[in-house]
Amino acid sequence: MKAAQCNFCGDLESHHTTTEYLYNHQGQYLLVPDMPVEICDSCGMVYYAAHHLKQVEQEFFAIQRQEATPDAILSVPSKMLSERTQV
Repeated sequence: MKAAQCNFCGDLESHHTTTEYLYNHQGQYLLVPDMPVEICDSCGMVYYAAHHLKQVEQEFFAIQRQEATPDAILSVPSKMLSERTQV
């Protein structure tokens, strides 16, 4: 990604790295463990390139149509909170 001013804090310094990205569409998920991102050095705001987001979306739908296979299938525990705590 090009260096640009952070939309949140206005800083001009950022660095490129990868992070885990969880794509969600109608209750179905795709975990991308190595999503390229740009992170603002001042506030930590994370920026994703549009072409990477589009690629994730295309991969997700190809897997859903069984035109592609995922690298792995994970089992993830889920827990509902029965009561919401008051602040």
